[in-house]
Parts: sequence; structure tokens; C-alpha cells
Amino acid sequence: MSPRRAYTLIEMVIVITLVTLVLATVAALLGSVMRSNRAALSHRDWIRSVQRLAMQFRDDVHAARSARPADGKLSLSLPNGETVVYAATDESIQRTVESDDIVAQRDSFDLPSAAIARFEVVPSGDGHLASLLVTYPLDPMQAEFSDRRTLRIDACTARSPAPRGSDLPRRSALPTTE
Repeated sequence: MSPRRAYTLIEMVIVITLVTLVLATVAALLGSVMRSNRAALSHRDWIRSVQRLAMQFRDDVHAARSARPADGKLSLSLPNGETVVYAATDESIQRTVESDDIVAQRDSFDLPSAAIARFEVVPSGDGHLASLLVTYPLDPMQAEFSDRRTLRIDACTARSPAPRGSDLPRRSALPTTE
């Protein structure tokens, strides 16, 4: 008997089927990894936006003489005559600096989808305690005790802000479950 030199049709079909199954599994896993990566990058961007918002909000409130909430907005009167207005929209928080009724600066801080932002001001000592509360839905994987989370950023008026880069610790914006 001479050695066999060819494969049968059935052997070829089995090999092609196995290779197809392996490739399909790899494609599904790759798609899953890419979705997870996109979600992680989106979350990272939102965390950076919140950190920037928390620093700016605290600096503005600390520098303000007074704070007045009205209709989803917070108006801060600065000693130099400027007014800083924070306005909550469906997708972001807008910060506007006005000087003599002229817009000097505008910033935007993105919010997660379906988030609700509101402002609170209460008397505190010589000034006011201004709070920004952002309530946002959690995805099903995070919703162990609640389906929403609230992020609270507090600051008191009439305080000088800590200089950027100083050794003084800053309180971070931490979410709480509501």
C-alpha cells in the first residue's frame, strides 16, 4: 500500500466548519471588547468633565459675594462686578461669565444621557452654601441598590479659592446613591 496523499471531502468540510466556528467566536469577542472600550472611554471623558466642572464651580462660588438660584440657573456675583451664570440644560451645564451685560467667556460641561441637574443655595455663616446636584441613571450592571446616582458638588461663597496646584487637599466630587 502506498501512503495516502489526499484528504477526503468529509475531512475538508470538518476542518472548514471548525475554522468557521473559531473565527465566529473571535469576531464576537472582539466586538464585545470594542463595545467595552468605547463605554470605558466615554465614562473616562465624563469623569474628566465632572472634575473640571467641580473645580470651576468651587472656584467661582468661593470667589462670589452672593449666589441666587432661579429657573434651573445659578447666578454668582463676583467682587469685580462680573456675573457667572450656571445653567442646566438636558445634555450639559453651561457656564457663562458676563461683564457689563457682555459675554466674556463660555464653557460647557457634558452630562450623561437622561441626567437631571439642579442648584440649591442655603444660608451658611457669613455667606451661602451653593450646591450643584446631578442625578443620572445607572446601567443595569451598576444598579445594585438603586437605579439612579446623585453627584453633589458643594461650595461656600465669600471664601478665597485654593490656588491651583497648591498642597491643600481639594474635596473631590463624589457620587452618592439616592
